Amino acid sequence: MKIEAVNFSPLVEIWEDPGDYPSNAGQFPLSSYPYLEAIEGDLKVKLESTDGDLLHLKSLSCSDGEFEEHYEGLYEEVCPYVPAGIVVCRWEVSRDGDILSVEASEVEDDGYLDSLDDR
Repeated sequence: MKIEAVNFSPLVEIWEDPGDYPSNAGQFPLSSYPYLEAIEGDLKVKLESTDGDLLHLKSLSCSDGEFEEHYEGLYEEVCPYVPAGIVVCRWEVSRDGDILSVEASEVEDDGYLDSLDDR
């Protein structure tokens, strides 16, 4: 297998307090804060004739642990491209010909936002 393209891009959103509280419990809005919404984009992998079980893979939706356990070689190729401080909880893999598209469909912040503050 060969990495063809990496298009992972963390998406950071800002939570804003809606400020609409009928009981008047919140007279002042809460502070807004950034949060990690997703990793947009994907990683493209070109399959080669020596890639064994991956040659039969059509699509996949699984947890991080399942991905590592069942497709360790692919997992080890993909993970170094996930930005530091982000944990992928769920992966989606689809295939078009000899190209696998790997997406992070569910993520958690594990220090990524803190690293942005340090800049």
